[in-house]
Amino acid sequence: MQHTILARNVLASVAILSLSLPGMALAGPNTKTRGPHGAAYIPKMDASFPQMATKFKMTVTPFNLVFLGFQGFFASENIPSASAFIQGAKTGKITPEALTQAAINMNRLSPDTLQDKDYLANVKFQLDALASSDK
Repeated sequence: MQHTILARNVLASVAILSLSLPGMALAGPNTKTRGPHGAAYIPKMDASFPQMATKFKMTVTPFNLVFLGFQGFFASENIPSASAFIQGAKTGKITPEALTQAAINMNRLSPDTLQDKDYLANVKFQLDALASSDK
C-alpha cells in the first residue's frame, strides 16, 4: 500500500516537474542560443540565473528542490540521490540548509534564500514528507 502511494506521489511529482522545466530554461539578456520556435535558452546556469529567475518569476520551489535532490541533481555538492537521499533526510544528514546551500552553489537559488525561514521550513516539510513515505 505504501509503495503504491509513494509511486503515485513520485509520478505526480514527475508530471509537475516536467511541466515546470521548460519555463526554467527561458533566458533574458545573456542568451547565446535560440531553441525551437525562437525561444531563448541559457546554455548553462551561471551566477546571473537567480536574478533572471526572479525577474521572470521562475522559482525553484521547496518541492522542486527536494525532488531535484532526490533525482541526484546535487550529486556534485555531495548530496546523494534516491534511497541514500531518503535515508539522509530521515537521519538529518540532509538538512534544509544543506540542500538550499547546494542549490545556491550551483546557481539555482539566490544566496538570500538561506535567510528565508519560510522557504527553509517548507523544504523541511518536503524532506520530512519524503522520509516518512518510505516507512
